[in-house]
Amino acid sequence: MNARTWVVAVSFAVLAGCGGGGSSGGAGNATASGSGSAGTGNPSSSGSTPGVVSTQTIDVTRGGSITIQVPGSPLNGTVVTIPPNALGTTGTDTVSVGYADSLPGPLDPSAIAAGATVVSKTVQLTHTGTGQLTDSITVTVPYDTTTVGPNEVPTVLYWNENIKKYEPVRTIGIDRQAGMISFRTHHFSSYIVGYVAGLFGALSGQISFKAALAGGVDTGFRPNPNGFAVANFSTPYGAAPFGACYGLAAFADWNFTHNKPALFTNYFGSTNPLIQNPLEQDQARELIYATYDRTGPENSFVIIDSLALVGDSPSGNAGLDAMVAQQLIAQMVETHQPQMLDLFTNRYPTVPLMQQGQVGAHTVLVYAWSSGTGFSIYDPNSYADIDPMSPPIPQTIQFKWPSFSPYTLTEKYLKGSTYVLFFADAPGSWFSDEELSNLYTSATSGSLQHFKNAVTVDSISYSPPYAVIHGTVHDQAALKAAAKAGERLLVYSWVDDTLAGGVDSVASDGSFTFQIDQDLARYVDPPSATLPSELLVGVAETYPFTTMNQFAIGTGYVGTARATLSPLPSSWSP
Repeated sequence: MNARTWVVAVSFAVLAGCGGGGSSGGAGNATASGSGSAGTGNPSSSGSTPGVVSTQTIDVTRGGSITIQVPGSPLNGTVVTIPPNALGTTGTDTVSVGYADSLPGPLDPSAIAAGATVVSKTVQLTHTGTGQLTDSITVTVPYDTTTVGPNEVPTVLYWNENIKKYEPVRTIGIDRQAGMISFRTHHFSSYIVGYVAGLFGALSGQISFKAALAGGVDTGFRPNPNGFAVANFSTPYGAAPFGACYGLAAFADWNFTHNKPALFTNYFGSTNPLIQNPLEQDQARELIYATYDRTGPENSFVIIDSLALVGDSPSGNAGLDAMVAQQLIAQMVETHQPQMLDLFTNRYPTVPLMQQGQVGAHTVLVYAWSSGTGFSIYDPNSYADIDPMSPPIPQTIQFKWPSFSPYTLTEKYLKGSTYVLFFADAPGSWFSDEELSNLYTSATSGSLQHFKNAVTVDSISYSPPYAVIHGTVHDQAALKAAAKAGERLLVYSWVDDTLAGGVDSVASDGSFTFQIDQDLARYVDPPSATLPSELLVGVAETYPFTTMNQFAIGTGYVGTARATLSPLPSSWSP
């Protein structure tokens, strides 16, 4: 996730407790049983026939939980845990848990041919409130252990009514003996548990792959055109001080799944067709930043969840790779969508190590797999912006039963961290479909404005052969972050496609003044000495990592401003 040093210091949020409450507390823990209820949890059926099994009125400020204890019910053992304020900030909300015998939507025939099998009832979570969840809730549901073997990996899918497709959520625990699987979600939906029959045996070499899986699985996603032209980046403060890879990968996944215009061509361009520059790319950065911002507090669960899942793999840490590989393949088979994958630089990460910034973390998007080539991924740290006409470069993570090979992004100008621990993720655990749809609408309308107008060029004065540029950084939070670190933001500039000189610092009040050679326009390609030139002024914590073109931005990026630079008067001579 880190576009700076690729080492993340994570602040940890602990999933809040579910309120105290006894027989009278609306925020208490409701237990539905065959004979009665506790608190305000009321069984609406015997639990042995489809329908609502339990309903609970939740005090939204305190949170609560529903535990279903109905022997003989397909939902026996189900637990729904709702943190404080996840349902809102005032009042109550009524949450119901039920099930149906029928699927909410059909499985794709090609998925069935590959072995996709449903091993649970359709679990239906509903509530009477109209607002979106502001925090993820955790859910534990039963699955059929007579079908799923002890080494096979179940997955949880929800039915996305907006696009009529199944999508995965993040698995956070599997109790194989009891036949229970736990997951996080950010929406009330219909959920099923599935698995791909024969996948474990085929991956481990015990049996042959089914014909539908013999050639692997390919979702159709490609870094070009389905990835962003802009690479991962960081900001001086806010949601992405260590990079925004999670937001970048998550939105690329959503955009592809919803058949929106391809990201690479949709957020790539310039007013000058000969020049590509970061100002137009700020629209993409707005979208990436906003997407990542939505995951802020909840994203901190990633290490906690991965550590918990290690304990639930058949052979602990040694078996986690095999478990994650099965999850990724199964979810691509079941959904035909790319899958999120979290990476860590330490095979045995701990909370203290993460808090101390001693464990690097990163997120990529897996879009294909074959037994010969491994997992094909879209890596947000693949610096397509080194060359303005170069798309993101496809990368591969090798898997040979039962282990992943360490992964290091290596390109001509870049060598990244080496990642050794892998954890399957899903944006459906952090976003509702409506949230990302709203972000898409906001980005295309230009209403996302984290970077917009953060930097302005206020005036340009000319004293041939020099131009003196006066400007302002309006992002007060960025200025405060720099001051707190004992640093000053840096300003740099480009004239057309050429870096226009050294780095100047921004004053503590946000003002900056610098001088460039007005004659620089004579030396650009193509020469434009007699034409006005495009001047771009960028502000960041560091100098651009490359001087090759205007795509380059520094880390701790604040924003870019555009102005027109007049050419030297024809009468001027040295």
